[in-house]
Amino acid sequence: KLNSAINAWGDGNFAVRIRDDAEDEVAHLSRQLNQMAAELETTLHTKQELAALDERNQLARDLHDSVKQQLAAARLQISAAELMVHTDPVNAQTALQQAGLLTTQAQQELSNIILELRPAARSQQGLASTAATYLDEWGKQTNITVQSSLNAVTGLNFDGELALFRVLLESLANVARHSQASSVKVSLQPVEKTVLLQIQDDSRGFNPSEITNPGYGLHSMPERLFELGGSLKVETAPGQGVTVTIHLPLEKRKIMPEKVNE
Repeated sequence: KLNSAINAWGDGNFAVRIRDDAEDEVAHLSRQLNQMAAELETTLHTKQELAALDERNQLARDLHDSVKQQLAAARLQISAAELMVHTDPVNAQTALQQAGLLTTQAQQELSNIILELRPAARSQQGLASTAATYLDEWGKQTNITVQSSLNAVTGLNFDGELALFRVLLESLANVARHSQASSVKVSLQPVEKTVLLQIQDDSRGFNPSEITNPGYGLHSMPERLFELGGSLKVETAPGQGVTVTIHLPLEKRKIMPEKVNE
């Protein structure tokens, strides 16, 4: 019973309990292990809830930083056009055209956000397959040429895959929103005991010393990667594009206990 329960816990099924009503040392150990499994199950659920909350917070930041500001700017342009429509029709028309451009950009941002959310349902495909699908759709959506080299990675847990995928999403969002790039290269490959993800664009680049946000708009990603033992590096210079490089260690394989013949 102990061996069967431990195997189930090793597979992530912490709902399994050891039933032993005796009063000996083995039964006492079983009750301790049951308590441990219950605590692990609670921890797992809590972690999943926190992950979902983090995703919602990220979505809220994306909406605030892009769509909300663009719509607010469009509203100001429309208000200005209303004031000038009779006294200065030429500038009023210009303001309306600018408002139309802003609403088009807001619509594009919403489309990008929706596109970012959709691959979450494909998590069982694996990181490389999910990234390939996303890159294909993102390239069509943004009219930016994508070159990718994505290799399947084993030994990476769900938290690691999610962190790398979120970095990919935010990096591509920066390319689409700010860089004026025409092409982007994405590579994913295992390197010794780590996995390497690199996103490189041919944008105008920027001077890192002039950026107040060292994360290049990657928000919580560096912190999440550091918690997993990973690293994130942004290399850029004016006129030389931007390269985002992420290293994340692969987890050690779990050794399952051997089954004991009864």
